[in-house]
Amino acid sequence: MKLAFVLLFVATSVIAQTIRNDASCDISVAPAATLLLPYFEVDLYEERSRARDTMFTVTNVSPVTQIAHVTIWTDLAYPLYTFDLVLTGYDVQAISMWELLKTGAIAAPRGYFQPPVGRRSFPNPRHGTGVRADCLELPASIPPSMLATIQETLTTGRIPDCGQNAVGKTHTNAIGYATIDVVATCSSLDPTDAQYYDGHLLFDNVLTGDWVTIRPDPIVGNYAAGSPLVHIRAIPEGSSSGGPRPTPLPRTFYELYAPLDAPRSDRRQPLPVNFAARYIEGGTSGFVTDFLIWRQPVKARPKCKHSIDNFSNTADVVRFDERENVNVRIPCGGFLCPPPHNDLPVTSRTSTFYTPIYPPLTSGDRGGWMYINATSSATATQSWVVTTMFAEGRYSVAFDAVALGNGCSPWPAVSATIGPAR
Repeated sequence: MKLAFVLLFVATSVIAQTIRNDASCDISVAPAATLLLPYFEVDLYEERSRARDTMFTVTNVSPVTQIAHVTIWTDLAYPLYTFDLVLTGYDVQAISMWELLKTGAIAAPRGYFQPPVGRRSFPNPRHGTGVRADCLELPASIPPSMLATIQETLTTGRIPDCGQNAVGKTHTNAIGYATIDVVATCSSLDPTDAQYYDGHLLFDNVLTGDWVTIRPDPIVGNYAAGSPLVHIRAIPEGSSSGGPRPTPLPRTFYELYAPLDAPRSDRRQPLPVNFAARYIEGGTSGFVTDFLIWRQPVKARPKCKHSIDNFSNTADVVRFDERENVNVRIPCGGFLCPPPHNDLPVTSRTSTFYTPIYPPLTSGDRGGWMYINATSSATATQSWVVTTMFAEGRYSVAFDAVALGNGCSPWPAVSATIGPAR
């Protein structure tokens, strides 16, 4: 009887350790402290009914008020603009990037103590003592002069504050990414500021969200697709901002920006490096596949000088067709393949058929999968990959690629054996 009790105790302990997954490095769609919109694209020159748009929502799944701090970044990881969303208990806010970047509209003005009529908002004990003053009257729109600068920067990559230093790439549409963090009060700080990690950033896993891209085009076709935002949990969660609790994570999402004397103080899960991403090209339905790839910046400070360094090469890409034939990118340079033939910014949308970083499909197959080690050959970088497929001018789908490891797995070496991380 005594032996049976001991065995039962051991079994119970093992089960408890197995299901206690709060400290997991696996990224899942679960309430989080940070949300990542890995890529947005907005056509600023078309009318609303024909403009490409990216929309995202942020939901507070807790009963108390939360502040979601949104940072808009260029495709070379320059923090361009921040704003706060005050979410009452169980609230949801939707943001149209076209409305934001074209007209400057952020959201309906709602201060910290101004819940919707008929709703009661429970105060958050983790919020700062000055939250009433900081968040009472939030701006409903971006000032016109600032809006013009944002539009120019997201399309030309130039900003007056940085002179001749490019902070983004040049493209017709406005392209970038966004991060959404749960914070203690409203401010204009961004994750590159050291003060952001001392008394500002919070660690409660209470946010969820999703995104959808809309592409109304009478010539190419009317497409729409969406997926969850990348949900990045705080480990350990809870405690007030700036608390002394360390994290067991070997690396973190914001570690590039965290103060040198407080490394990994963001306590956010790191993202993986290598992925398996499905593709389909051609066929009777005219399938087209694009990959949305976000990669951790290579350098963080100073922001103006080093943004261009975040346009770097992709370490390893291997294409498999449906009969396990393998194609790899052939190293080249000079006139035959001028650089940057395999370079990517921090965030991008690339075609698996037209973009040189992907090896060509040489067989008669129409599909397969791509192994992507999205890290830069200069340094290991976290990443995220989303597969988007389009067909017949009317069908589209988006879904996250399969991560072959998590952010705590050993960084895979270039030309390493392809397979799940060990």
